[in-house]
Amino acid sequence: MNIINKENFPKNWDQKKIGTILISSQYGTNEASVEDGHFEIVGMKDIQDGKILTENLAKANLNKDDKDKFTLHKGDILINRTNSYDLVGKVGIYNSEKEVGFASYLVRLSIDNKKADSVFINFWLNSYLAQGIIKRIATRAVSQANINPTEFKKFCPIPLPPLPEQKAIADSLSTWDDAIDRLERLIKAKEKRFRWLLRSLIGEKNGWKQVKLGDLGEIVTGNTPPKNDSSNYGGHYCWATAEDFTNRYIHDTTIKLSEKGKRVARFVPPGSVLVTCIGSIGLNAIASVPLATNQQINSIVPEKNYNSDFIYYLILYGKNKLIKFAGAGGILMLSKNQFSKIVFKIPSLEEQQEIAGRLSDAQREIDILKRMAEKYKAQKRGLMQKMLTGQWRVNAAVAEKYV
Repeated sequence: MNIINKENFPKNWDQKKIGTILISSQYGTNEASVEDGHFEIVGMKDIQDGKILTENLAKANLNKDDKDKFTLHKGDILINRTNSYDLVGKVGIYNSEKEVGFASYLVRLSIDNKKADSVFINFWLNSYLAQGIIKRIATRAVSQANINPTEFKKFCPIPLPPLPEQKAIADSLSTWDDAIDRLERLIKAKEKRFRWLLRSLIGEKNGWKQVKLGDLGEIVTGNTPPKNDSSNYGGHYCWATAEDFTNRYIHDTTIKLSEKGKRVARFVPPGSVLVTCIGSIGLNAIASVPLATNQQINSIVPEKNYNSDFIYYLILYGKNKLIKFAGAGGILMLSKNQFSKIVFKIPSLEEQQEIAGRLSDAQREIDILKRMAEKYKAQKRGLMQKMLTGQWRVNAAVAEKYV
């Protein structure tokens, strides 16, 4: 769909450039953040999923005039004008009563509420179509991209239904946001409980046997695959990197080894616990298929008296211990020898299985909720695409209630 063409929209919809529906636009403060500052400042990192977060903000010292000048008001929209190309153009709406300002890499858009609904405009600017336009407006430099506010106001189009219909669409989409917010709050509560459970069950206890990681089984360090091995070559043997540690179990990997790669790779069997030992220390996962790894990873191939899931949770609990052994300064690194000598306390196999089972149940519940949240977000994106372009219309009787 060519969204620049007004004829793509319903007949009673208008199309304007965003500059025509603004009361004003404004750069944020360039006052440096300081630890003991008295005024909280929203930065680039605080714009997420179309919202402006107000927790853990940076602080700065502003005089009264600047404080008044840069204080955000409910309904203000912020756009990130300078960032990496992937992140530039992030947009969020301010929906808090908290008194905060905003930083210089952001631009405040104050919407004329007689012409447009700020919540509707925020949804549009966060849509896939609008973000594509914003990216095209951005100019690239070596390591970052920049959006010129004048160009943005002049060339970014806004589809405009009648104001009551804008409000109805915004309310409908906000209902999805509310559902996602509630789900994400539940996930955070479950994750907090999981961390408590991990400390309670894995925290080193009297009576448990003291062992070195090397005593749990064979330690295997990965190596580099042949250069011509990748998913593009149709190989069938998986080769794992730290980027594959997104879930507890690794079923598949991006890189597949060919027969040639298989001959030189060091494979570990299913049930092996993979642990990163260079750079980001202590990330871990369990192989559910035979896997080869790169040299960043040490793998524990457990003996029969040790449970793979328990070792996974043990490493998760003891990550700081691994980091401590990796030293400080430069790139953190644990050699195979250092890794093997790190000491933990471990219970009997029966108790390992019981603890791992309880933790797995708790983690499985979190994983289900996360998948549900992702489905909600995908459904909301699809609904945005339809409603913000008029492919799906709000019932006229519903829109009438917003007059």
